[in-house]
Amino acid sequence: MKTLTIQVEDTLYDALLEILENLPKHKIKIQETGSDNRLDFEQAMDYTLDKNKELYKRLS
Repeated sequence: MKTLTIQVEDTLYDALLEILENLPKHKIKIQETGSDNRLDFEQAMDYTLDKNKELYKRLS
């Protein structure tokens, strides 16, 4: 299987999703992600570790 990542405007999203949902379910996997404003796990982890490092420096 191959992976395809696309970005679409909100106005086209529902129409595209409807087309994709009409394809054979055993041949595709739809994985929706949120907007770019959300941090992914690694970004959140890096941010937390940096903040912890700063905190421990101030506490020592």
